[in-house]
Amino acid sequence: MPIKSCTLPNGKKGFKWGDRGKCYASRSDAVDQGQAAHAAGYKKAAAGQVALDGGIGVLNPEVRPRRFRRVPAG
Repeated sequence: MPIKSCTLPNGKKGFKWGDRGKCYASRSDAVDQGQAAHAAGYKKAAAGQVALDGGIGVLNPEVRPRRFRRVPAG
């Protein structure tokens, strides 16, 4: 996905990776988010395919979501 312009809460110009997600003050932070998404398994939906997770990325059906359990402190 391309890096797109957005407006930060303080009214200044920012950048974000794709159509959704956090708006960053620096372009390099948005690029880092894109690199992290690709490293985590993001794949662009092919033409005619529907993203399985609401448009954030296509989930690999062979990979189950990670589930963490809470461990009491102490």
